[in-house]
Amino acid sequence: MATDIPRTATWRAWLGLAVLTLPLLMSATDMTVLFLALPAIAADLAPSSTQLLWILHVASFLQVGVVLTMGWLGPRMGHRRLLTAGVAVYGVSSLAAALSFDPTMLIATRAVMGMAAASLLPSITSLLRVMFPDTRQFSAAIAVVMSSFSAGMAIGPPLGGVLLEYFSWGSVFLINVPVAVLLLLFAPLLPRVEGERAQRLDLLGVVFSVLAVIAVIFGLQEMADDMASGSGARCGRTWSASRRGWCSGRSSYGGS
Repeated sequence: MATDIPRTATWRAWLGLAVLTLPLLMSATDMTVLFLALPAIAADLAPSSTQLLWILHVASFLQVGVVLTMGWLGPRMGHRRLLTAGVAVYGVSSLAAALSFDPTMLIATRAVMGMAAASLLPSITSLLRVMFPDTRQFSAAIAVVMSSFSAGMAIGPPLGGVLLEYFSWGSVFLINVPVAVLLLLFAPLLPRVEGERAQRLDLLGVVFSVLAVIAVIFGLQEMADDMASGSGARCGRTWSASRRGWCSGRSSYGGS
């Protein structure tokens, strides 16, 4: 059967693969470098123990909560467009995080970073499928991209140590900005996949699923805080409330 897609990847596809390693390298480095910055953040912004946990984890929670939504959005707006939009938002929110002047602002910017990061993996996987129609080359491309994620996890701690030695804690977020700019400059190397009609999104279900995740995590974090202060009764009430939030979100999303 005739096809417009070559069976083997072109040189442009391999250059595009190098571009696609950048966002995962950036997000993986950000995950590990933040741990080292927490003492400096705590000393400068004086967050509570609960706020410190939110600073550390809110991006991951929201990334998990909206990743399916991003997978739905990719075919509608085009995978390259979604990827570049996600990287742009990630870079801008990283800049805002570096300039945060209180814990609430840092938590909010980290939340935006998490939602932007949710667009990365679905877009990258879909673009790789178009760029590498050959199964073996596609597998090799996936291995390269995932290796970049592992490299970012390994680079994070030593890079963070150097940055925190000579600069403020905001530098661990500022390093995302040039990476984001670099990807946006080379984005034309990626194939332009036009958007198409997709199934209608259950927006209410998405909202409730995210709220359910937040409710459970909030409950667990409050429990940890209460246990540390010896408030067992309040701990039980917090867990009960978070469990109700989870059940409500699950019911709304699953329709049962």
